[in-house]
Amino acid sequence: MSLFQAIAAVAVTFVAYYALIYLVVVVFMGQGRRGIYK
Repeated sequence: MSLFQAIAAVAVTFVAYYALIYLVVVVFMGQGRRGIYK
């Protein structure tokens, strides 16, 4: 069970990091030039 918990924690952290980076990129691209990155 400890192993499963560790894997779950790592997966959640990875997803959160990826979502955060994706959000920042989308916000920056959206504010800069919306026409190009549609």
